[in-house]
Amino acid sequence: MCLDAKIREILSLFLCAACRPCYCCTPKDNDRLHHAKAIIEREYLNLPSLCRLALMAGTNECKLKHGFKSLFGATVFGHLFDCRMEMACRYLLDSDKSIQEIASLAGCEHHSHFSMAFKRKFCVSPQAYRQRQKG
Repeated sequence: MCLDAKIREILSLFLCAACRPCYCCTPKDNDRLHHAKAIIEREYLNLPSLCRLALMAGTNECKLKHGFKSLFGATVFGHLFDCRMEMACRYLLDSDKSIQEIASLAGCEHHSHFSMAFKRKFCVSPQAYRQRQKG
């Protein structure tokens, strides 16, 4: 019976590891990852490279990528995308700027790329989002 339980435990651990790799961070690592997140939110228009961001946060690139995903549930660039889209939402609601201007303020060169990304995130175009929220 003991052997059967051990086999089941090992099998369970193996299956769990196959589904989602475990990445453990120390409290110091967590502080560094929160610092990296703050840098992303502050520098969303001109984000440094992953290597530079890791140095700025006091960690290495591997810990940054794996720890960020583990701690926040999103990749570094996924979080950057979310920050840019949240900023775009604020501009859409709190200003009369054109979609082209908002696209530029959100870090997109072409408003068509911005509109497609916005629609992918919110399932509605920027113009429709503005009209729906203000209407």
